[in-house]
Amino acid sequence: MLAELGAPVVRTPARSICNDIVYNGNVRMTGIRSIEALAPPVYLDYAATTPLHPRVLEEMLPHLTREHGNPSSPHAFGRRARSAVDLARDRVDRLLHGDISEVCFTSGGTEADNLALFGVARSVTQRRRIVVSAIEHHAVLNAASRLGEMGFDVVQIPATRSGSIDLNSAMTLINEDTALVSVMFANNETGVLLPIKAIARMAHEAGALMHTDAVQAGGLMRLDPHDLGVDLLSISAHKFYGPKGAGALWVRRGLKIKPVLYGGAQERERRAGTENVAAIAGFGRAADVALTERNHWVLQVDSARQAFQQELAHLEGVQYHGIEEQRLPSIINFSVSGVAAELLTMRLDGLGLAISTGAACASGSLEPSHVLLAMGMDEAEVRSSVRVSFGRGSTQESSRAAAQLLGAVVTDMRLAASAPNPYCRTARS
Repeated sequence: MLAELGAPVVRTPARSICNDIVYNGNVRMTGIRSIEALAPPVYLDYAATTPLHPRVLEEMLPHLTREHGNPSSPHAFGRRARSAVDLARDRVDRLLHGDISEVCFTSGGTEADNLALFGVARSVTQRRRIVVSAIEHHAVLNAASRLGEMGFDVVQIPATRSGSIDLNSAMTLINEDTALVSVMFANNETGVLLPIKAIARMAHEAGALMHTDAVQAGGLMRLDPHDLGVDLLSISAHKFYGPKGAGALWVRRGLKIKPVLYGGAQERERRAGTENVAAIAGFGRAADVALTERNHWVLQVDSARQAFQQELAHLEGVQYHGIEEQRLPSIINFSVSGVAAELLTMRLDGLGLAISTGAACASGSLEPSHVLLAMGMDEAEVRSSVRVSFGRGSTQESSRAAAQLLGAVVTDMRLAASAPNPYCRTARS
């Protein structure tokens, strides 16, 4: 039964998604049917989070039921819990090609990013500059902003129109007063891969430390902190079919950073608090599964994304963002002219298709995407942009059908916007 929970769903293609009627001389697609032909609903927001892999759930269940020991306890219950945490640490370490002592478990990517920034800033007292990119996740940007309020000199590397970062500006901004440079491995809104090795070399030449937020790349890209040349690296389990509430900060052996949380001596005194054994065990299993299945996932999401884009090619007014750069195979971000992205995603949600307007952490915010604005787009283009992201449950068939539905809804919204309102009358002079 458990093996069925995470299995990709085979869906039938959508037929006659729309019922066409003539409206004011135009064919308007009304009565757009709910995606029952795609039942169950289609999830194309894997960049926000992923479902638990069935083997991950199997790994977690004992620690949610009979195995309730505290890893710090010396008795048998505690020893079994400690063994589960140690096994997970070894598995995550193998995913990162590092040393078991370098993995510090956290509650997720946000805490890992905060531990990296605040941990370094509080340890390297003689340097006062923090350099981040303008397109970082808010976990980094807001932590850096807080450091700015505390008196640090926080500067941002500008983005390019194609979604990468300006290396010439980075070279100027990273100086001998820089304590830490933090640049993400892959952008969570566009999927663009950033030049981490080049930035790490600049940081080290200036005597600074280098951190990368690799949360979005976990499970799809090979992550080797030593090869990248970074000193700290953040990942999160729920981005590659693990549980929410489990993440890690990889810390280069020998590097001492101050903790953010104070209490017990857990995680080699870098992160106090009783370990979330079930989530950590699931995290370790997710890392183990990713090592064996990653190549298959990459091929699967790439074929699903291509099928979606081929079907969407029939829709006019679509502009893709960041396609000039090397990117994750799982994410596409594009604007749809003449359509409000928030309304589009709401319409699609009601019809059984889940996509997003950008980072899940920013949903509900009235502010346009800081990533797309940093790339030089105007606000109108940003507010018409959506993100579609694919995962192990995505198929070519369901992706084509999803693109058909998106195109139908966009056409309906455009026609509705251009049609005259029958309840409005032009006033006579």
